[in-house]
Amino acid sequence: MNSQTPLLFIYDARGNAISRGEMTLKTVAGNNRYYFYDENGLLISEANSSGQITKEYIYLQGEPLAMVKAGLYIIFITRT
Repeated sequence: MNSQTPLLFIYDARGNAISRGEMTLKTVAGNNRYYFYDENGLLISEANSSGQITKEYIYLQGEPLAMVKAGLYIIFITRT
């Protein structure tokens, strides 16, 4: 992580820091999108310019399992 990338700290219900990651900002056509990554570099959520979470990602042993968008679960099916 470099000094230009803000750190993201994730807390449990008791206020204990349980994880740390990074946040990046991308601007396309004047619209800001925020991307949040966990400590392993996996994309865990996206937010709009208002800071509202628009998508969340779920992983199982480092592999994408599902995406949550507006309360809808989208399951990724992979074959090995």
